[in-house]
Amino acid sequence: MVIRKIQKAGVTILLLLLFLTTIAAADTKPESMLDEYLKQVQTTLAQLEDKGLSSKQRLKLRSNLVNGRGHWLQKHGQPGRAVNLVGFFYRKAPAAWTFTPVDENDKFSRITVDFSVESFPGHPWRTEFDLVLLKDKWQIRSFKDLTRRPVPPGADIKTVLDSYFTNTKQAVEQLYSGKLGKQKKQATRMEYGFGAGYWIGQAQRKDLPAGTMFSYLISARPGSWKIEPERIAGAYAEAVVHLTSKPRRGDPVKKSYTFELIQNQGEWFITGHRSQNVTPDKNASPKPTVVASGDGPEKLVRTQLDLLGQKGVKMQDLVKVSEPLWLDTRNARRGMGRLIGMAMGLLGPGKSSPTWKYALVETDGSDAQVMVRAVWPQAKTIKLFSRIHFELKQTAAGWRLADAQILRN
Repeated sequence: MVIRKIQKAGVTILLLLLFLTTIAAADTKPESMLDEYLKQVQTTLAQLEDKGLSSKQRLKLRSNLVNGRGHWLQKHGQPGRAVNLVGFFYRKAPAAWTFTPVDENDKFSRITVDFSVESFPGHPWRTEFDLVLLKDKWQIRSFKDLTRRPVPPGADIKTVLDSYFTNTKQAVEQLYSGKLGKQKKQATRMEYGFGAGYWIGQAQRKDLPAGTMFSYLISARPGSWKIEPERIAGAYAEAVVHLTSKPRRGDPVKKSYTFELIQNQGEWFITGHRSQNVTPDKNASPKPTVVASGDGPEKLVRTQLDLLGQKGVKMQDLVKVSEPLWLDTRNARRGMGRLIGMAMGLLGPGKSSPTWKYALVETDGSDAQVMVRAVWPQAKTIKLFSRIHFELKQTAAGWRLADAQILRN
């Protein structure tokens, strides 16, 4: 009898433990853990503004913050896993956030988090967190910033540029309003100094053209702008923008810039700019290209590569002198666009350029192939591509380029 009572009591205790475990598991939802963590990041950044902290206290706070101690999945040899998220918080200073579960099971959760940022009213900055459940505790495995820029996906070049100037104008007005504190001003300058999602590749450039442009927009404060139709060559494009400022005294001041853009994963991003307010040298334009009927495939390719290697040539001029070398077909135009985009975007002034080695020249009746290998300078650690494969066709006027593929290996 006593044994049966003990067994019955044991079953009751086991059921109670299972019930309590279920309740605890229900209370430790990934969203709750993530909300607690984001509030902690916010609080810690505010603590770091305290000038009364000792250097030892400050170092400990920063170390725990960038390593995500207690909330991030720690990996040996990968310190500072939370640094991108902390940078996001520091630059954007989100006021609030909402959670949307995307994919979830007992051990894994993917959550989209929309942050409300005062510098971009009405436009949430969207991020994505991956979490895993280890030892009954949710931990962050990775973080992504999904908001590339505050324009609709697939926006055309004019929309990207117009949105950039509109939002930048609003940011500059906030800086001059006197309503922003020191931290907000610093965050706004940092946000637009790195391009505010409209520019690409700024962190890898020493000249930081987005920051230079923002400095001009702060000082000149243009009130209006006119965007000329862009010129596109493959994944590279240029667009001239005329900006008009109205000083307190005197006539309006106009300034023109050519903006360089690159298409990345179907989206247009600004990558550089150059001033147009310089008297052009008419003698600097390249001379028209003359193609002799007896020029063979290799000579035609050499001519095209020589044209691409010229410094200081405008894109429209490079297109003009290259066109006589190519067939008038869709594939040919795409091939020429790839090469000109490469020359303008990757091999521009001040950048390392390769020399060319002809690895293959084959002719089969009216078709020909030329393979050119890029030999990069010894000091260059990142090779942008390794080869270019040209296809050519024999026409009544002689050989013409039919396509070009840029190969990485």
